Amino acid sequence: IVQMADFAVLGKAVGSGFPISALLMKDPGSEVRTVNGERMTLRAFVKSSRLGGTHSKEASSAHAALYVAEYMSSDNRYHRLAKTCREVVRTFNRALTSAGVGNLAGARSIFSGSLFELTFFDVGLVNDFDARASLQKCLLSEGVCVVEGHNVFVSTAHEGLDFRDLERRIEAAAVRWRKDFLPESFECEQGDERMVSIRRRLTSVFQHFSDLERRLLEEGRPLDEVRDLQTVLPMCRELQKALQLCCSSSEKDSIKYLRHAEEVSLRYHLSGDHPIGPRGGDGRYKNEGKEGMIHPWVPFFASAFDGIELAIGTTVQMKVHLWPRKVFEEETPHEHRKSFFSYTLAGSYRQALFQEVRLEPEDSERWYYFEKTEEGRPIKEMRTDRGERGGLRRIMSHDHTAGDLYYISSSAIHTVELPDRRPVVTLVVQDRKATNNGMRCFADSSEKLKGVKEENFRERRRLDGDGKEDQVG
Repeated sequence: IVQMADFAVLGKAVGSGFPISALLMKDPGSEVRTVNGERMTLRAFVKSSRLGGTHSKEASSAHAALYVAEYMSSDNRYHRLAKTCREVVRTFNRALTSAGVGNLAGARSIFSGSLFELTFFDVGLVNDFDARASLQKCLLSEGVCVVEGHNVFVSTAHEGLDFRDLERRIEAAAVRWRKDFLPESFECEQGDERMVSIRRRLTSVFQHFSDLERRLLEEGRPLDEVRDLQTVLPMCRELQKALQLCCSSSEKDSIKYLRHAEEVSLRYHLSGDHPIGPRGGDGRYKNEGKEGMIHPWVPFFASAFDGIELAIGTTVQMKVHLWPRKVFEEETPHEHRKSFFSYTLAGSYRQALFQEVRLEPEDSERWYYFEKTEEGRPIKEMRTDRGERGGLRRIMSHDHTAGDLYYISSSAIHTVELPDRRPVVTLVVQDRKATNNGMRCFADSSEKLKGVKEENFRERRRLDGDGKEDQVG
């Protein structure tokens, strides 16, 4: 900075929000000329001048603000600043979780990632000023300057941070805070390694989800099998491990761990790390005129499976399907309105893919279909573009077991088979925007479609807060 200007003023950002500033001069003894033509040293000029501040009206403040805005608008710096802030927030949350206090304190980004703040989750801790102030002192002793109760500034200078070293320092400070300053009345996670591991893995899951959501928003595209595989697969594996930890205990403990997992999900959706930012008090977000629910762990049921919506962004959603809701061996071949990845968390099942073909004159079979449209769903006989009789041929089948991941585009025709009728749990990462509004369902008998028409394509229902069914479409 000194090499670029004769003098520079660093504001509150230099102290992470503390009321402190710094004045840097290249050569205090150099001579300058004022607007009145008077000559004086730079040091004398600075002493005789009043530089702009938060509530000042000097033009120099406006000139400085214009220059900063011009600087930040170039070289994608606003985006880089938000990315750096998210990484700082994630580093804080990982370190606090590793120290066993992730259930008591955390960090969240605000104002689109230009600032972040510490948050406290325990009501008693929120009202204990001494306990909160002691965390700030412990962090400062490790060289981490954070203002408790005030926004913390992030700048492009933080892009060069050694985040591993930062995490080590924060964790050391948090361990000291837990051991030396926290009253015994606060229940830390340190004594329950399983809870710490669940929180760490779920945090990783939602960070992957945020990264996927942001990339799709920035690139303006739907899910892609090749480009998004490396994000979706580790996200699914981490969730599988987290759920295994939740459910590998007694029934009583499993309920406790699952409630803890839901709590982690809720805090994620309330944090600035979520791609659409913190939700409002009504549980909804607004983005480019669109509304949607982002409240996690909302149960719903469809005709063939129950489900839980884990996270909903503006372009993708993540949910768990619990099969089967009713006894069935094989679905009717069908398309989907939206493309999705499906990961098998538990159980096994078979998936079959079909291809549309032209039936030969000697073929006696007939195939029928209907489209799910607003105008109704009349059943039609399948025909090719030339008006010839058409049908479906099975082109492949695959048995999926725990740990398998596959992608289905909205134009694919497939079925799911559950030959042994045992429970199956799948994780679905799905586009929110439909790319196939004319979703079709097929059968080799029109009578089969009449049954499917009402059963498999009824409106989904979601359970509201009092356990009653709330029809949402």
